Amino acid sequence: MAVYLVIEVTRPSDPEDMVEYNEKVPDLVARHGGRWLASGPPTVLEGDIRAQHLIVLEFDSVEQVQAAYDSEEYAPFKAQRQRSGSSTFLLVPGL
Repeated sequence: MAVYLVIEVTRPSDPEDMVEYNEKVPDLVARHGGRWLASGPPTVLEGDIRAQHLIVLEFDSVEQVQAAYDSEEYAPFKAQRQRSGSSTFLLVPGL
């Protein structure tokens, strides 16, 4: 069953620091079986959201997501992302 990784990104405190992240992480995600489904500023139809940007990735399993997130390859990018802004990562099971 597919699982979706939804990432809410607030405005980074240092957008320049995120350039390398944005260039390299999509390939890392693909190598771990992930597929980019959506990326961009959300349009709110109802309620409030603090995210400036939403990303939706699809993986075949939670294990694939966890392997990518915990990988040594991703570790420096995770630290860079955490240093450069604020984001929330959510796992949502597919139907």
